Amino acid sequence: MALSRFYQDVDLVVGNTVALDARNHRHVVHVLRKRIGDEVVLFNGQGGEYVASIASCDKRNSSVVIDAFRDVDRESNLQTHLALALSRGERMDYALQKAVELGVTHITPLLTQHSTLRLNADKIDARMRHWQGVICHAAEQSGRTALPQLDEPQTLATFLASCQSDLKWLFETCGESATPKSDVRVTRVCMLVGGEGGWHDDEVALAKDHGFNVITLGPRIFRTETAPVVALTLAQAYYGDFIA
Repeated sequence: MALSRFYQDVDLVVGNTVALDARNHRHVVHVLRKRIGDEVVLFNGQGGEYVASIASCDKRNSSVVIDAFRDVDRESNLQTHLALALSRGERMDYALQKAVELGVTHITPLLTQHSTLRLNADKIDARMRHWQGVICHAAEQSGRTALPQLDEPQTLATFLASCQSDLKWLFETCGESATPKSDVRVTRVCMLVGGEGGWHDDEVALAKDHGFNVITLGPRIFRTETAPVVALTLAQAYYGDFIA
Protein backbone atom coordinates (compact mmCIF):
# COMPACT_ATOMS: atom_id res chain seq x y z
CA MET A 1 0.00 0.00 0.00
CA ALA A 2 1.28 3.46 -0.91
CA LEU A 3 2.51 5.55 1.98
CA SER A 4 0.74 8.81 2.84
CA ARG A 5 2.62 11.84 1.47
CA PHE A 6 3.01 15.26 3.08
CA TYR A 7 4.54 18.56 2.02
CA GLN A 8 6.91 19.83 4.71
CA ASP A 9 8.51 23.21 4.03
CA VAL A 10 11.86 22.56 5.76
CA ASP A 11 15.24 21.12 4.83
CA LEU A 12 15.03 17.34 4.74
CA VAL A 13 18.20 15.33 5.36
CA VAL A 14 18.51 11.58 5.85
CA GLY A 15 19.18 10.83 9.51
CA ASN A 16 17.72 14.07 10.83
CA THR A 17 14.68 14.35 13.10
CA VAL A 18 12.02 16.80 11.89
CA ALA A 19 9.06 18.20 13.81
CA LEU A 20 5.90 17.99 11.73
CA ASP A 21 4.15 21.29 11.16
CA ALA A 22 0.70 21.80 12.67
CA ARG A 23 -1.21 20.82 9.53
CA ASN A 24 0.74 17.62 9.00
CA HIS A 25 0.63 16.75 12.70
CA ARG A 26 -3.17 16.96 12.75
CA HIS A 27 -3.50 14.77 9.70
CA VAL A 28 -0.89 12.19 10.66
CA VAL A 29 -1.87 11.80 14.32
CA HIS A 30 -5.53 12.76 14.57
CA VAL A 31 -6.87 11.74 11.14
CA LEU A 32 -4.73 8.80 10.07
CA ARG A 33 -4.04 7.67 13.66
CA LYS A 34 -0.38 6.99 12.94
CA ARG A 35 1.79 5.84 15.79
CA ILE A 36 5.50 5.63 16.60
CA GLY A 37 7.30 3.55 14.01
CA ASP A 38 4.73 4.06 11.24
CA GLU A 39 6.10 5.36 7.95
CA VAL A 40 5.13 8.38 5.86
CA VAL A 41 6.62 10.18 2.86
CA LEU A 42 7.71 13.83 2.97
CA PHE A 43 8.71 16.21 0.20
CA ASN A 44 9.73 19.86 0.26
CA GLY A 45 9.65 20.86 -3.40
CA GLN A 46 13.43 20.83 -3.70
CA GLY A 47 13.58 17.50 -5.52
CA GLY A 48 12.71 13.92 -4.72
CA GLU A 49 10.93 12.69 -1.63
CA TYR A 50 11.86 11.14 1.72
CA VAL A 51 10.64 8.09 3.58
CA ALA A 52 10.33 8.88 7.29
CA SER A 53 9.21 7.02 10.39
CA ILE A 54 7.35 8.59 13.29
CA ALA A 55 9.71 9.11 16.22
CA SER A 56 7.35 10.78 18.69
CA CYS A 57 3.71 11.78 18.84
CA ASP A 58 1.23 13.14 21.36
CA LYS A 59 -1.89 15.26 21.12
CA ARG A 60 -0.04 18.47 20.29
CA ASN A 61 3.26 17.57 18.63
CA SER A 62 4.92 14.87 16.58
CA SER A 63 8.25 14.28 14.88
CA VAL A 64 9.72 11.93 12.30
CA VAL A 65 13.17 10.55 11.52
CA ILE A 66 14.20 10.79 7.87
CA ASP A 67 15.14 7.25 6.89
CA ALA A 68 15.77 7.34 3.14
CA PHE A 69 15.75 9.54 0.05
CA ARG A 70 13.92 8.63 -3.15
CA ASP A 71 15.37 10.26 -6.25
CA VAL A 72 12.09 10.64 -8.14
CA ASP A 73 10.84 13.43 -10.37
CA ARG A 74 7.17 13.47 -11.33
CA GLU A 75 7.12 17.00 -12.74
CA SER A 76 6.21 17.58 -16.37
CA ASN A 77 8.81 18.66 -18.88
CA LEU A 78 6.23 21.19 -20.10
CA GLN A 79 5.88 24.50 -18.27
CA THR A 80 2.17 25.35 -18.11
CA HIS A 81 0.82 28.66 -16.86
CA LEU A 82 -2.91 28.69 -16.14
CA ALA A 83 -4.58 32.07 -15.72
CA LEU A 84 -8.22 31.65 -14.78
CA ALA A 85 -10.97 34.02 -13.83
CA LEU A 86 -12.05 33.96 -10.20
CA SER A 87 -15.04 31.77 -9.44
CA ARG A 88 -16.90 30.96 -6.28
CA GLY A 89 -16.16 28.33 -3.65
CA GLU A 90 -15.96 24.76 -4.82
CA ARG A 91 -15.66 25.68 -8.49
CA MET A 92 -12.36 27.46 -7.94
CA ASP A 93 -11.16 24.72 -5.59
CA TYR A 94 -11.97 22.04 -8.16
CA ALA A 95 -10.16 23.90 -10.94
CA LEU A 96 -7.05 24.35 -8.79
CA GLN A 97 -7.07 20.74 -7.59
CA LYS A 98 -7.33 19.26 -11.08
CA ALA A 99 -4.80 21.70 -12.50
CA VAL A 100 -2.26 20.48 -9.96
CA GLU A 101 -3.03 16.85 -10.78
CA LEU A 102 -2.47 17.66 -14.47
CA GLY A 103 0.98 19.09 -13.77
CA VAL A 104 0.37 22.84 -13.91
CA THR A 105 3.48 24.90 -13.15
CA HIS A 106 2.07 28.35 -12.44
CA ILE A 107 -1.44 29.57 -11.54
CA THR A 108 -2.72 33.14 -11.73
CA PRO A 109 -6.26 34.00 -10.53
CA LEU A 110 -7.72 36.79 -12.66
CA LEU A 111 -10.07 39.66 -11.97
CA THR A 112 -12.14 39.87 -15.16
CA GLN A 113 -15.12 41.91 -16.23
CA HIS A 114 -17.50 38.96 -15.88
CA SER A 115 -16.00 37.42 -12.75
CA THR A 116 -18.73 36.52 -10.28
CA LEU A 117 -16.38 36.67 -7.28
CA ARG A 118 -15.02 39.96 -5.99
CA LEU A 119 -12.47 39.97 -3.21
CA ASN A 120 -11.91 42.82 -0.80
CA ALA A 121 -8.29 43.50 0.08
CA ASP A 122 -8.78 42.18 3.62
CA LYS A 123 -10.06 38.84 2.27
CA ILE A 124 -7.28 38.15 -0.21
CA ASP A 125 -4.85 36.77 2.39
CA ALA A 126 -7.42 34.31 3.72
CA ARG A 127 -8.38 33.22 0.23
CA MET A 128 -4.73 32.78 -0.75
CA ARG A 129 -4.12 30.56 2.28
CA HIS A 130 -7.15 28.47 1.38
CA TRP A 131 -6.07 28.08 -2.25
CA GLN A 132 -2.53 27.22 -1.20
CA GLY A 133 -3.96 24.48 1.01
CA VAL A 134 -5.96 23.07 -1.92
CA ILE A 135 -2.83 23.08 -4.06
CA CYS A 136 -0.75 21.45 -1.34
CA HIS A 137 -3.25 18.63 -0.77
CA ALA A 138 -3.51 17.98 -4.51
CA ALA A 139 0.28 17.81 -4.85
CA GLU A 140 0.48 15.37 -1.94
CA GLN A 141 -2.22 13.13 -3.39
CA SER A 142 -0.96 13.16 -6.97
CA GLY A 143 2.64 12.33 -6.13
CA ARG A 144 4.12 15.61 -7.30
CA THR A 145 7.53 16.60 -6.04
CA ALA A 146 7.03 20.37 -6.39
CA LEU A 147 4.26 22.86 -5.72
CA PRO A 148 3.01 25.13 -8.52
CA GLN A 149 3.54 28.86 -8.06
CA LEU A 150 0.35 30.67 -7.03
CA ASP A 151 0.02 34.39 -7.72
CA GLU A 152 -2.26 36.82 -5.95
CA PRO A 153 -5.35 37.79 -7.98
CA GLN A 154 -4.58 40.40 -10.62
CA THR A 155 -6.22 42.13 -13.54
CA LEU A 156 -6.05 40.68 -17.02
CA ALA A 157 -4.08 43.69 -18.24
CA THR A 158 -1.45 43.21 -15.53
CA PHE A 159 -1.13 39.53 -16.34
CA LEU A 160 -0.83 40.06 -20.10
CA ALA A 161 1.93 42.60 -19.67
CA SER A 162 4.20 39.99 -18.06
CA CYS A 163 3.17 36.76 -19.80
CA GLN A 164 5.99 35.05 -21.70
CA SER A 165 5.36 31.73 -23.45
CA ASP A 166 5.94 29.72 -26.63
CA LEU A 167 2.19 29.30 -27.12
CA LYS A 168 -0.63 31.46 -25.80
CA TRP A 169 -4.19 30.13 -25.77
CA LEU A 170 -7.41 31.88 -24.81
CA PHE A 171 -10.31 29.45 -24.49
CA GLU A 172 -13.64 30.77 -25.69
CA THR A 173 -17.02 29.12 -26.17
CA CYS A 174 -17.74 30.58 -29.58
CA GLY A 175 -16.17 32.65 -32.30
CA GLU A 176 -13.10 31.97 -34.38
CA SER A 177 -11.12 28.81 -33.81
CA ALA A 178 -7.43 28.00 -34.00
CA THR A 179 -5.96 24.55 -33.60
CA PRO A 180 -4.13 24.26 -30.28
CA LYS A 181 -1.47 22.01 -31.81
CA SER A 182 1.75 23.43 -33.23
CA ASP A 183 4.53 21.80 -35.23
CA VAL A 184 7.23 23.86 -33.52
CA ARG A 185 9.05 22.74 -30.38
CA VAL A 186 7.09 23.91 -27.35
CA THR A 187 8.31 24.01 -23.76
CA ARG A 188 5.94 26.67 -22.36
CA VAL A 189 2.18 27.08 -22.80
CA CYS A 190 0.05 29.83 -21.28
CA MET A 191 -3.71 29.35 -21.05
CA LEU A 192 -6.45 31.89 -20.34
CA VAL A 193 -9.74 30.49 -19.03
CA GLY A 194 -12.72 32.76 -18.40
CA GLY A 195 -15.29 32.74 -15.64
CA GLU A 196 -18.94 31.79 -15.50
CA GLY A 197 -19.84 34.80 -17.63
CA GLY A 198 -17.14 34.16 -20.21
CA TRP A 199 -14.88 36.83 -21.69
CA HIS A 200 -15.84 40.39 -22.59
CA ASP A 201 -15.11 41.29 -26.21
CA ASP A 202 -12.61 43.91 -25.05
CA GLU A 203 -10.72 41.28 -23.05
CA VAL A 204 -10.49 38.95 -26.04
CA ALA A 205 -9.21 41.79 -28.20
CA LEU A 206 -6.62 42.74 -25.58
CA ALA A 207 -5.40 39.15 -25.27
CA LYS A 208 -5.10 38.85 -29.05
CA ASP A 209 -3.04 42.04 -29.08
CA HIS A 210 -0.64 40.23 -26.73
CA GLY A 211 -0.25 37.23 -29.01
CA PHE A 212 -3.01 34.92 -27.72
CA ASN A 213 -4.83 32.60 -30.09
CA VAL A 214 -8.54 32.03 -29.52
CA ILE A 215 -9.25 28.33 -29.04
CA THR A 216 -12.71 26.81 -29.19
CA LEU A 217 -13.35 23.35 -27.79
CA GLY A 218 -16.23 22.08 -29.85
CA PRO A 219 -19.97 22.78 -29.87
CA ARG A 220 -20.67 22.29 -26.17
CA ILE A 221 -20.26 24.82 -23.38
CA PHE A 222 -17.88 23.90 -20.58
CA ARG A 223 -18.30 25.01 -17.01
CA THR A 224 -15.60 27.33 -15.74
CA GLU A 225 -14.05 24.55 -13.63
CA THR A 226 -14.08 22.06 -16.53
CA ALA A 227 -12.31 24.22 -19.10
CA PRO A 228 -8.94 24.23 -17.26
CA VAL A 229 -9.01 20.43 -17.16
CA VAL A 230 -9.55 20.27 -20.92
CA ALA A 231 -6.93 22.93 -21.61
CA LEU A 232 -4.22 21.28 -19.52
CA THR A 233 -5.06 17.84 -20.88
CA LEU A 234 -4.56 19.10 -24.43
CA ALA A 235 -1.28 20.76 -23.51
CA GLN A 236 0.11 17.65 -21.79
CA ALA A 237 -1.08 15.37 -24.59
CA TYR A 238 0.47 17.51 -27.32
CA TYR A 239 3.68 18.67 -25.66
CA GLY A 240 3.99 17.22 -22.17
CA ASP A 241 4.38 13.88 -20.45
CA PHE A 242 1.10 12.12 -21.18
CA ILE A 243 1.80 8.63 -22.48
CA ALA A 244 0.25 8.03 -25.90
